Amino acid sequence: MLPKGVKSIVVKWVFKIKLNEDGTVEKLKARLVATGYVKHHGMDYTKVFAPVARLYTIRVILATAA
Repeated sequence: MLPKGVKSIVVKWVFKIKLNEDGTVEKLKARLVATGYVKHHGMDYTKVFAPVARLYTIRVILATAA
């Protein structure tokens, strides 16, 4: 839960298709990008609330649940 009066960071998915020289699909790539243009100068530049889960933590939780 966010503190009172704080906005969350807006994120969006960016998808890209990597092609071989002959035009066939080599790999499909996706990344999660934070859109930084929603911040206002002087108001909310210093405080950021962005919880990030590491892959190791997710593995431990899934192993414990299994």
